[in-house]
Amino acid sequence: MAGKEIVQLYVSDKTHLAERPVKELKGFKKVMLKPGEEATIVMELNKRSFAWYSTELGGWYAVTGNYEIVVGASSDDIRLTKEIHVDSTDVIPLKVDRNTTISELLENPKTNAVIMSLLNNMVQYLICLNRFCVFSFTFFLHAVQILSHII
Repeated sequence: MAGKEIVQLYVSDKTHLAERPVKELKGFKKVMLKPGEEATIVMELNKRSFAWYSTELGGWYAVTGNYEIVVGASSDDIRLTKEIHVDSTDVIPLKVDRNTTISELLENPKTNAVIMSLLNNMVQYLICLNRFCVFSFTFFLHAVQILSHII
């Protein structure tokens, strides 16, 4: 006796960069099978299958990272999983404010160059300041010695 099976395909975002459901249903197909019969089901995923709506971009955004493809008869009856890597071409512009961390600035290629340059300048300044402080202290000691001979 033939039976019907519904194959459901879910995507699970492993990047954890946005608050999303553990699994999101991205496709399903109903299949009629005879006892013992097997069938190959093809479902296509596109960029939107991995995306969420970004208010910064004003559209759908799929972040670069790992995703898990999950296939089953239901969300609780999973029979197949495969982790994949998605490379996104979209970039969400970085908004810099008082809550922006140095780590976020270093992760962004544009701000990384600026931060690294500033850090380099700060180090050079501190080295120079350190030399000046040593020089100033040495000068102070000499001045004290000279004054002690005069007085």
